[in-house]
Amino acid sequence: MIYEEKIQQLKNDVLTKEWEEAREASDDLVESGSSLSSDQKEGIFSFFISLLGDESYDKRCIAAYALKNIGRKEAVAPLFNTIFTRERTNYNGTFVYALTGLDCSEHLKDVFKILFYQGFEARIHAREILRDQEFEFTRQDLLDIKATWESLKINAEKGEYEKDTMVMIDKAVNRYISYLDEQN
Repeated sequence: MIYEEKIQQLKNDVLTKEWEEAREASDDLVESGSSLSSDQKEGIFSFFISLLGDESYDKRCIAAYALKNIGRKEAVAPLFNTIFTRERTNYNGTFVYALTGLDCSEHLKDVFKILFYQGFEARIHAREILRDQEFEFTRQDLLDIKATWESLKINAEKGEYEKDTMVMIDKAVNRYISYLDEQN
């Protein structure tokens, strides 16, 4: 059993050390999971969730990596919240990457929102999520996604998106819109 003092020391290292040492401490916290009590596991999970609100971009990134590795679905909403409220669109790749290891099945429209509006790295990870995960959605969700993309394509044709980005988004949208055709 890992003692509280050791857990606290690792948390302090995450908070006070430079990137590499903080990341190692974070990894140690996550890897210690099998030898922890449920209360200790919950405390570590809560610690990383709280770090998503830290002023330091590096600390938020460390939290995102840890939450991906912990793998709890309860991390999905806080990660989306960080993506949509905390960061500039060109710096969200790490947070979207964290979502690739989590169940986003109830967040199809949010993943498409990333694909439509975020930076390149975030879009690549969103495409991976769309490709690799299964989603729950309604007909209206698909119609909303289609309408948003049709609207955005008008700006895209004016140079808002790179050609390759447009193709990537178009393929992802059409993959899901095909479900509408199957329902008719």
